Amino acid sequence: MNDKEIMKQIIDFQTESLKNCFTMMITLQMQAENIFNFFHYLPIMSEDGKAFMRQRTAAYKKWVDDLKKIMEEGYLRLEAFCDSNTLTIFREHTQKMYELYLAQADCIPGDIKKSMEDLDAIYKKGCEEFRKYVDDYMRSLKNIYTATSTSPTKTKQRK
Repeated sequence: MNDKEIMKQIIDFQTESLKNCFTMMITLQMQAENIFNFFHYLPIMSEDGKAFMRQRTAAYKKWVDDLKKIMEEGYLRLEAFCDSNTLTIFREHTQKMYELYLAQADCIPGDIKKSMEDLDAIYKKGCEEFRKYVDDYMRSLKNIYTATSTSPTKTKQRK
């Protein structure tokens, strides 16, 4: 699995999490509006109180909409960055630098050459470990979503 695919999976997961979060927020907002609407009909509620509740409800709606818009724009920018070859180019240039240093073995003292080879091995090992970690994480997330989407819902039995 290459870097682009890994980043794409991470972005997709984060995007879905954001959508779920906003769905919950909107559901809570609708419930709060229903409660506020109940208070509108009470005779003890003043016009100032009603106006305050309408103002707070409108401000909350605007805040949620603005936050959602900002997050979606951020994810679009992140996807555009990941679709470009910036990460791949960076990794390739880093590898070329290591190879250039290692190719000049005649000029490099033995201890520095050994350090560069060790650094190269650590870099490669770190990349592989990170790739395995991301693969395992994505696999576990798929298992969680599969288990939650197929789990039966409990229903009350009527007598």
